[in-house]
Amino acid sequence: MMRFDTFGDDDSVGLFSDGDHEVEIVKVKTVTRKRDGQECIIVTLRDSNGTFEDLERWFDPTEKRDCKLALQLLQALGLPSSAEIDQEIVGRRVTVTTKQATSKTTGQLVVYVNAFAAPAAAPAFEAYREPPPAPKQQAARTPLQKADKAAANSDDIPFLWLLTLVACSAMQVIA
Repeated sequence: MMRFDTFGDDDSVGLFSDGDHEVEIVKVKTVTRKRDGQECIIVTLRDSNGTFEDLERWFDPTEKRDCKLALQLLQALGLPSSAEIDQEIVGRRVTVTTKQATSKTTGQLVVYVNAFAAPAAAPAFEAYREPPPAPKQQAARTPLQKADKAAANSDDIPFLWLLTLVACSAMQVIA
């Protein structure tokens, strides 16, 4: 007997797969790196469906690509480029483009966020949609019209054998 009301004990979630995902910003924190004292921002992202584990994206203001991604994030949220990435953006949704790769330092599988975009618009509620247009009815065709169309599409001459038979019988009557 199969039971569908119980599931396995494994409720684990995996890493983000390659592609676009809608995520929610769940945490923003500022950290200071020990090696050089540089302040960085960590944005924690959670998949809307809950299928993937949380993803942290570090933003280092000294890195050019991080600055570009930070501007993309602000643009996706509809904020000006002069705005700061802080607790004000927690709870907002964005679409991210991710790519899995192997870390050169640890050799483990990691996920990179390559782009931010505005989330896709939610589909309109069905009740507010206009009804689809009625299908066009084709004019009724008579059997003669159908035969004419079929004859126009074919390359052979219908009833050619009949023409030969009539010609032969006409020659016998004349002779």
